[in-house]
Amino acid sequence: MPYVLRSGARPRLDAPDFNEHEPLERIGQAETYEAAYAQLEAQLPKDWVLVGIDRYLEA
Repeated sequence: MPYVLRSGARPRLDAPDFNEHEPLERIGQAETYEAAYAQLEAQLPKDWVLVGIDRYLEA
């Protein structure tokens, strides 16, 4: 049963452009939680962080 993770992403607090961007939504899907999380991280622009991960197990 694959994991589906959904998260917001935004610049780090100490990034100069922190206030200039709205959060983005990213989705990762894989057979393990770790692989789905790695997919989320791979989608982040430089100096961005994940915010609030929601986890879903697909039936």
